[in-house]
Amino acid sequence: MISRRASFLSFLSLLPVACAAAAPATTTSPATATATATTPATTPSTSPPPPTLVPLDDAEVARLEASPFALRSNFVPPGKSERYGHAEIMIHGPADDVRKVILDFAHYKDIVPRKFKNAHVVAKEKGQTDLHMQVPILHGMILLWDILRFGPIVPTEHGERLEGKFVRGNVKDANIVMTMRGVGPKATILKCDLLILPKVPAPQSAIDEELRDAAGDALDGIKARVETPPASPPPAPA
Repeated sequence: MISRRASFLSFLSLLPVACAAAAPATTTSPATATATATTPATTPSTSPPPPTLVPLDDAEVARLEASPFALRSNFVPPGKSERYGHAEIMIHGPADDVRKVILDFAHYKDIVPRKFKNAHVVAKEKGQTDLHMQVPILHGMILLWDILRFGPIVPTEHGERLEGKFVRGNVKDANIVMTMRGVGPKATILKCDLLILPKVPAPQSAIDEELRDAAGDALDGIKARVETPPASPPPAPA
């Protein structure tokens, strides 16, 4: 009798081990496995930091501050082979206000009516804007036209840069680059480099004059628009 009870107790003691061995293994459902496999790992942003701005030249800032109008010249930019018209100006307004004006392509014709009276947008796609421009040279004897394609503003070591690249026109080449940089919260330096290369023969001195005047007139117009924005129309009568 005792022997039978001992055998029965021994059998009971082995039951947990047998049940554990017989229990099915825990598995992950296909949906859970898929979700786990496809969940992307969190990775730090790889966007490059904005370039470090080169220090401003105090003498240049003072020179621009002393002039109410754009300072004009001609030069060959680094990496280029043609002479550009160059202008720079101090605008008494925040960089945000200047940025709004230079990106307002639909109103370029209002900035310099004498030079850009027929400027108008001809296409917009994927963050790019095609702008048709007409510029008279040689005191209006020749009318040059071109279409420039503007991309988004990009940060550079000299400030924010907006460039219009030549698409087509009755000229050999055209290019415009505007570079803006805030000087404190309420002032902005704006520079313009302009190229319009005619197909017809013309004295370089005449081309230089037209280019620097067009660049300077554009900056004077932008300054006026930022510092004295157009008055809002009166409210409609009730």
